[in-house]
Amino acid sequence: MGILAGVVVVGGAAYAAANLGGFRTVHTTVPGTAMRRHATTPGSTPGATPTARPGARAAAAMLRMPVAGRVAAPFGWVYSTRLGEWYYNPGVTLAATPGELVHAGWGGRVTAVGQEPLMGLTVEVNDGSGFTTFYGNLGQAKVKVGQVLSQGTVIGTVAAPSLYTRVAGAHLDFQVFQKSQAVNPAHFVKASS
Repeated sequence: MGILAGVVVVGGAAYAAANLGGFRTVHTTVPGTAMRRHATTPGSTPGATPTARPGARAAAAMLRMPVAGRVAAPFGWVYSTRLGEWYYNPGVTLAATPGELVHAGWGGRVTAVGQEPLMGLTVEVNDGSGFTTFYGNLGQAKVKVGQVLSQGTVIGTVAAPSLYTRVAGAHLDFQVFQKSQAVNPAHFVKASS
């Protein structure tokens, strides 16, 4: 890992950080992939866990986790032993079985369905109040752009494991963004009693 002219180089990938509106946006650039913006809290570095807290969402339902698997990679900076490099996870990676049904964490309108360079087949759902959820590494999408979903609606299925992912085994990449800032999905999950 090294820093050169404001660019952090980790395991061959470059991360350019820029301070925009009180939070740090990390641009990942990997040859042959599109750039995707992931926000962290100010001063975040590899190995640190961002502590951004989401805005109020009191009137909305608590978040339902889309699959029941364990957390294979938490929110924030994670070291991939599989690839031998640090990366920023703007959500949580949940262990799952291939073909397992993926459910909507919140209701909302499907705003995109398609291939994303880092997450494969992905579904994006906007809840209409500033929050967007992303469901990545899908084997199949069972929804279409423009479709209105209720919480718990089946979105798709989990893909078989890939040789080129940062996490071994079948999994679901699940992200929550408040406007353009990634927030930890755990902030919205009701604690069990």
